[in-house]
Amino acid sequence: MMTIPIHGPAASGWIHPAVCCEMLRIEQVVLPGCFWNSVIKLIRALLTFKNNEGLTEVRNKTPMNTAMASSLSFLLLVLCALPVAQAQLKVFNLRASGLPSDILGITDGYVNVFCGSATLGTTTVREDTVNPWWEEKFSYFKAQESDVLRLEVHDRDLLFDDLLGVCQRQIRPGTHEHDCYLEEGGTLHYAYTFGQNNQ
Repeated sequence: MMTIPIHGPAASGWIHPAVCCEMLRIEQVVLPGCFWNSVIKLIRALLTFKNNEGLTEVRNKTPMNTAMASSLSFLLLVLCALPVAQAQLKVFNLRASGLPSDILGITDGYVNVFCGSATLGTTTVREDTVNPWWEEKFSYFKAQESDVLRLEVHDRDLLFDDLLGVCQRQIRPGTHEHDCYLEEGGTLHYAYTFGQNNQ
């Protein structure tokens, strides 16, 4: 397994590239494919030089060896320092079935939508139906992969609204549909799309 020399006042010796990224706590970077193609080509060139010239023998410290080692170290540090990518999240097609009624009558349902610590919005209230649907769509442009999408289903009442259940899961790229069973009864269906090229 290759190790990388890290130069500068805060580092000495050799460090594995994975440790570099872990130290900076980078989770995931999403960039255009052309960028990564260029990076891969550069890394291959550097590794070819390493294999041919014996870069691991840094004790020789010829000018070329030192330059190539510094270039590879700098490249890895730049990649590790890139910010976590953000992309658009869209939540849509919200509908429920079999919502419970209470002594005040048939459910007046609505949904609160969250992503991480952000509030995306609230649907309209569908009155007097145990099988409501909501036409609203919610968008969020700062979503990150593995953020938690949270949907809270409520029944509006005169004094205090009842929480019927919570649906939550970590988002991942692509378009997905889910059915969630609510704690107080009934099912919530919803769909979301997550990615940089949503329409």
